[in-house]
Amino acid sequence: MMDSDKLIKLHELLCEVANSPTKKQAAIPSKSLDFMVSNVIGSFNGYTSGKLGEAVSFAK
Repeated sequence: MMDSDKLIKLHELLCEVANSPTKKQAAIPSKSLDFMVSNVIGSFNGYTSGKLGEAVSFAK
């Protein structure tokens, strides 16, 4: 499981991507989000991994 600092960072990146006014402004945090998710998704069960993927897709 992730520690609270990583969860906070993940939440911040999701919010930053979701609330960016343009795709160009969301590009850098989106790449950071994708990198972070790719590193942690294997440590979650299938349901949680799926929900995280949905959250990332929705944010973009």
